Amino acid sequence: MNTTVNELYDFGTVVKRKLLNNNLYAHYLSDAMRRGNHFDFLYYFLTATVDSRTPIPEHVSTAFLKVLSDKTKLSDLTPFIMGMVGK
Repeated sequence: MNTTVNELYDFGTVVKRKLLNNNLYAHYLSDAMRRGNHFDFLYYFLTATVDSRTPIPEHVSTAFLKVLSDKTKLSDLTPFIMGMVGK
């Protein structure tokens, strides 16, 4: 995986903050990852970002776009996200 560990950690920190802000999004995000529906994951992540009015740092969004551009990398995120939401 070409995405650095620090970038993924930063991404995870942003996602975790958003999940803590709204349990409904936590449910939707974990459900999307469990089903392997990465488009739903992106939709709910971006919606949570807009609703929480917390910006995503540029280096985090760059790492996120790298991950989204490669289905293998995206699949690698599934256990990462599921672990964060305690599923």
